[in-house]
Formats: sequence, structure tokens, C-alpha cells
Amino acid sequence: MLEVVVEPGEDSDLENLEFIWNATAQTETTLTLQLYFVQARWVSSNSDPDKFKVIFRDPVIFTGQNGLQIEKEHYVLERDLPPQLGGDDSEVQAVIGDTLEGAKNAVRANFAVTLILSAGLNQLLQMIHT
Repeated sequence: MLEVVVEPGEDSDLENLEFIWNATAQTETTLTLQLYFVQARWVSSNSDPDKFKVIFRDPVIFTGQNGLQIEKEHYVLERDLPPQLGGDDSEVQAVIGDTLEGAKNAVRANFAVTLILSAGLNQLLQMIHT
């Protein structure tokens, strides 16, 4: 039996870490899990990251490179969860919109600086030719 658990970090609230999971692929040597967080923006949103644990309740047999087999019961894999973008498209679109707006402002500023430098250079050239 497989159990998937999320443990909140020091400043996290377990209620904000509601999730569902699904095993999306399995081979002889790998198992791929996908987690969907209902409120993804709260995942590891503080300095102390939330943890993701996979607990194998049934005995698991590991085979080393030398062919030696080891049986472990209640084997636990644990990793830190990285911060997530929000689950709805509006947050992603907001990030993209802010990035595009910043790029537009940079182009406008560059154009303004180019105009000012061009006008100053024209004036300097006129002074030299007269």
C-alpha cells in the first residue's frame, strides 16, 4: 500500500495544503506521481518549505547494482516541495501581463533616451558646422 502525505513547514497551515494525487506512470524501476494542490499558491510560501512524503506500507525490495536485494518495510521518501504558481490561469496570466508591461516600459524608455540623445547629437553637429 502507498500513502502520499504533505507535511506543512513551520509557518504553513495544513488546511491550505489540500491536494489530490495520481500515479501517472509506472515501470519496473520508477513510479511517477502527480499532485494537484487546491490552493497551490500556499505551497512552501514561507521560508520553511512544506514536505512531500511517499510512504510504502508494504515491504519494498530494492536491488543494488551488484544484484544484492534488500527488503525494507515502511520505506519513506521525503522531499521539500518548491513554491508553486497558482492553480488557476489568472495568476499565470497576471505574471505574464506584468512581464509584458515591464518590457513595454523598457522599450518606451529606450525610445525616449534615443530621441534625447539624437536631438543632442543633432544640436552638437549644428554647432560644429557653423
